[in-house]
Amino acid sequence: MNSSSASKINKVASSSQPPSRPNWILRSKDQEPLENPKLRLLCIPHAGSGAFVYHSWDGHLPDGVEVLPIEVPGRNTRRKEPPPTSISQFAKDCVDALGPEYLSDSSTVPYALFGHSLGAWMAYAIVQELQQRNSLVDGGDLKSKYKFPAALVVSGTRSPRLAGVEHDPDGVEMYTLDGPRFWEIFEKRYGKNPDLADPDVRDFFRPKLQADFKLGETYRPQKNMNVPLPCPLYVSCGAEDPRCIKKSVQAWQECVSGAENTCQVKYFSGGHHYLLNEEESKNAFLNYLSEDVLNRILENKKDILDDVLVPGTSSGSGGVEEAPILHQTIGNGGAAGVGGGGPGSIRSMSSDAGATVASGSSYAAIGAGGTTRQQRSGIGGAMNGSVGRFKGSLVDDGRSDRDDLDDTGQGDDGGACDVSKLDISGKIIVEQLTHLAKFSDDPNPAVTRILFTVNDIRARTYVKQLMHNAGLIVTEDALGSIFGTLPAADGDTAGEAVATGSHCDAIPLAGMYDGTVGVIGGIAALHSLQKAGFKPKKPLQVIFFTSEEPTRFGLSCIGSRGMAGALSSEDLAALRDINGTTFLDAAASAGSGAASEAEALQNARRTTSDLSYFLELHIEQGPELEEKKIPIGVVTAVAAPAAIRVSFHGEGGHAGGQLMFRRNDASLAAAELALAVEKAALSTGAIDTVATAGKWSIGPNAINSVPREATLEIDIRDVDEKRRDAVNKKIRDSAAAIAKKRKVKADISTVFSDPPATSDPAVVKAVSDTAAELNLKTLSMPSRAYHDTLFMAQIAPSGMVFIPCKNGWSHRPDEFASEEDIENGVRVLAGAMAKLAGDGSTEESEKKSDTDSIAVNDEL
Repeated sequence: MNSSSASKINKVASSSQPPSRPNWILRSKDQEPLENPKLRLLCIPHAGSGAFVYHSWDGHLPDGVEVLPIEVPGRNTRRKEPPPTSISQFAKDCVDALGPEYLSDSSTVPYALFGHSLGAWMAYAIVQELQQRNSLVDGGDLKSKYKFPAALVVSGTRSPRLAGVEHDPDGVEMYTLDGPRFWEIFEKRYGKNPDLADPDVRDFFRPKLQADFKLGETYRPQKNMNVPLPCPLYVSCGAEDPRCIKKSVQAWQECVSGAENTCQVKYFSGGHHYLLNEEESKNAFLNYLSEDVLNRILENKKDILDDVLVPGTSSGSGGVEEAPILHQTIGNGGAAGVGGGGPGSIRSMSSDAGATVASGSSYAAIGAGGTTRQQRSGIGGAMNGSVGRFKGSLVDDGRSDRDDLDDTGQGDDGGACDVSKLDISGKIIVEQLTHLAKFSDDPNPAVTRILFTVNDIRARTYVKQLMHNAGLIVTEDALGSIFGTLPAADGDTAGEAVATGSHCDAIPLAGMYDGTVGVIGGIAALHSLQKAGFKPKKPLQVIFFTSEEPTRFGLSCIGSRGMAGALSSEDLAALRDINGTTFLDAAASAGSGAASEAEALQNARRTTSDLSYFLELHIEQGPELEEKKIPIGVVTAVAAPAAIRVSFHGEGGHAGGQLMFRRNDASLAAAELALAVEKAALSTGAIDTVATAGKWSIGPNAINSVPREATLEIDIRDVDEKRRDAVNKKIRDSAAAIAKKRKVKADISTVFSDPPATSDPAVVKAVSDTAAELNLKTLSMPSRAYHDTLFMAQIAPSGMVFIPCKNGWSHRPDEFASEEDIENGVRVLAGAMAKLAGDGSTEESEKKSDTDSIAVNDEL
């Protein structure tokens, strides 16, 4: 081992020398024990780490709170001691060691327990051990030997009731892996650590890390796990942590089920080590820990549902002020809340179940009423029914401080806001798109994001964060589509919304703008209207559609098909990926899904009572706008797409032994059909007719074997449905003729065949008028690519806004749209949505006037 490696090992392993005797509490060199502490916080580190990670917390917590970092045997300064053989054994040893001084009922100082990642389960196990020792289980009388913590605070992991590697997102037993595989999975999970790059350092630390992983992967809580915790439970995670799938994190609530205590769940910006490596998130977490947990203990407030203050996430000017993105309180009352919005803008929402949800405020008060029957959405709101849609109303009494607005919060004319003055920044939107592009299976600049995989889940979490930051009410349907809603002036969130949106999944080796501009831009559009004080007559909504791309399940636009009723239970049940995973199983792994296909589709269904208009912003994916130097495309129709699958079955053989005149080569039939596809498309003479033999499969696909199987998937599109169907028939006829000529068998099937969507005149006018107000030239044009608009048009009047993309390139890593073009598109989108929604401020004022008159008459 060289000196550099030794130095790194010393750096990572320890900041001080091992003590002469076991020392469970390891304070920093500068920390002196408090003479009269008011509260002690015992902190357990994550796998492979030591007590030193909590030394930086000194000075960041309320006065009188003493941080007691626990040093686990076998780690850091105690690395010469044998490590614990199990989490349960660690809990027993820890209680034995710390009980007399800190945990005994005779101690006059209350304490709370904190643990991150593996440390969270260790902290939970300590509470279980205390319950066991106090004979709380088995019906015995409560003994006064140990006191319970005033709170259990856990971070960065799923519920211990889902212990076992089978519940792990990647299902890998880390403690059994060899070196290269271990570090490969380690870096996928937690990112690269430069201190662990040296091979000697890795060799030194891997056994210690694997010993810790074994603790977690073999942990099973004690038999008393079904007994509710005797203290409030606070759960926090990094919003971009793939280890913290929503459903598995929410399972922590079962640990307090039936008890008087409650469970609060909160997400913070960042990944698995959000509170260690990311300063902004760490500070936000420590502020939350101080204000919402420790100060409440010091003030003797035991019910965390009372007067909980949730830091907001967005300033009145749109900048992110704090890292937290989500607050949920689960347990008695079943309230849920979201942060966001601007200072002084408090929104309260009451569901028909009575729960109170707060949103859009710099500090939002969470009420304790109501019941959560099932929180299928998980994020951003109470749900009514088994997988019901979001219900409730919000009242916005906020006020923008913009001096270009009059007393109504509108522009000088009292109508919709001046779109030229909306606070929309193409630079910020591109920064958000760039961050979103990091969630990819392939390195920059390529983006590969497959439905319900780890990076798709990360992207979903990030988008929900942005929605919350924009002060939107966030819900999710059973197919995985995500909704961010800005309520109407009268507080309505459910009826006849004016919606926008697109998708964020990406085919292999794609770019960062396809679909994502419509999602991130849609959030920015709604946020700008909210900040301008615009009060829509109808709710405004942005939708993150699930699975627009057919990459994983072979079917496009699954989310919008489900909304439109264009997907049957049988079709949904038949969807399988290459591993045989069903759609619902994949959705469940991401925290979505339902008990059955029928239930999922019923939940996802939308009708004209839900939507009044739909407008999608998208890059053109063609060169016309750029070539003509026109910034805005007004889409007149979305082409009708169809796809067929043709499989040829011939006779294989050895490439040398099978003579040419004896062959029935399936691949040659496929090649001939590909040329026939081109000929059929060109035969119409119409520029809008296109056909592509884009997906090939050859079997056995060996250089020395004559192909006996060949399958083509063929895409056919046209704005004219009859013309498209005529081309489809020509291709099918050609396949049959080629099969006969080449003496192979042809199987022909329809993958899908969808009608075109003609843009609604009112939507087209709203887009054109807004562009004119902004002095932006427009071009009327069809969309030859299909989009979710194709199916949303079956629900409500719809349309699209196109912006240029460089060279017309899309579905490739060098896909590009400029900041200026994106900002123009978002500004047009915002203005058009405002026109379609209508101005609700006048109507709201009239209602208030009527109410005031009634009150006066009652007094008289």
